[in-house]
Amino acid sequence: MRYILHILFFSLLTPLSNIWAEEGEIWQVAEQKFISEKVLLARLALSKNIIIGIRPDNPEHHRGTARLIEKLTKAGQKPVILVTSIERSKQNAFAIFRQRHHEIGKEYDATGLDMLLNWSQSGQPDWVITRPLFDMAMLKKIPIKAVNFSRYEIGQLHLNGLDGLPEDLKVTLQPLLARRTKGQATSRTKEKIRKEYCDTLPPEVLAKFVVIRQARESLFALAMTATGPKTAVLIMPQNYVEKDTGVPRILKDIGDAGETISLSFVETGQNIRDRNVDFIWVTAKIPRPRPCQTHLTN
Repeated sequence: MRYILHILFFSLLTPLSNIWAEEGEIWQVAEQKFISEKVLLARLALSKNIIIGIRPDNPEHHRGTARLIEKLTKAGQKPVILVTSIERSKQNAFAIFRQRHHEIGKEYDATGLDMLLNWSQSGQPDWVITRPLFDMAMLKKIPIKAVNFSRYEIGQLHLNGLDGLPEDLKVTLQPLLARRTKGQATSRTKEKIRKEYCDTLPPEVLAKFVVIRQARESLFALAMTATGPKTAVLIMPQNYVEKDTGVPRILKDIGDAGETISLSFVETGQNIRDRNVDFIWVTAKIPRPRPCQTHLTN
């Protein structure tokens, strides 16, 4: 008995190296504790910038994001939803869609929006997975902004580096990116991309991917600063959310005065203790091939 008590005593003194959470639990990283959804919503309601990281192929991440934003509107927030899954050149599709339904004068969801966005050719997960967010936004009349580069613009960045930036963005993005191409943040970004691609990228291609990643992050950050007094809610893949390299870091670098909160939806089975975000919401894991195993077998 004394031996067991000694083990329990020292285990309490020893900091936990891993935290494994169950589906539905919410982890506050800075405080190293689990919190309720009510506490999370209270924090989000005080934030000017909310950054939500998701697994794009996980339906619950889209549904959870939609529920959170809807609850924030009920609490008095006036959000603008910034979506990184849609090219900025397609922004007019939202205006056309809303105008059509405004003329009819009835409540409407996102039925048919995917056709205007040419979603089936976008390379994104099936519309049925992503639709809940757009349904909610249309029903609640919440503005949506498409904030990603087009495929052509990405191609120009790949070929020409920062000289390939679109003309309408060069004045604002080039100075910002010139400051970001060196230093620890860039080294960390390079390491993350190397791991994401299972160490298969040649060095020259990896360098191009770093430029594209940083250009995207900078574009997303500038979009958040352009929402005026409304709350900017940016939705993007998890690998852009982290505070040491991602959009939160850029907002800090450019001196944005509003408080920024980052929330990442994470599937079960992962250590969440020290992730570089503010909050983690744990969801059920969905089966999918392990990416690096797929690379090795192809």
